[in-house]
Amino acid sequence: MCYGIEWNETILIKPFIKYLKLDTIRGLKVLPINMDYPILQIAKFPGNEIQDIVPGIFLNQTMMEELDLSNNAIIVINQGAFSGLINLRVL
Repeated sequence: MCYGIEWNETILIKPFIKYLKLDTIRGLKVLPINMDYPILQIAKFPGNEIQDIVPGIFLNQTMMEELDLSNNAIIVINQGAFSGLINLRVL
């Protein structure tokens, strides 16, 4: 089981991780549509070009406690964008 990952273009992100960090990725404007990591607790996406938080993106992320979207270019946060984040403590 993988407990953490730093961004590297050659790494496949496996579904059973607890920590995910994707930072300063040129062209990352939307979070990955398949955010299906059932035990993910911490997700960090700082310093990207994220503009839109689509509805339901975190629907299966019920274990997530911390979400970092700092230093992005967020323009739109759709209704229901944070649905599923029932254990979120830090945004």
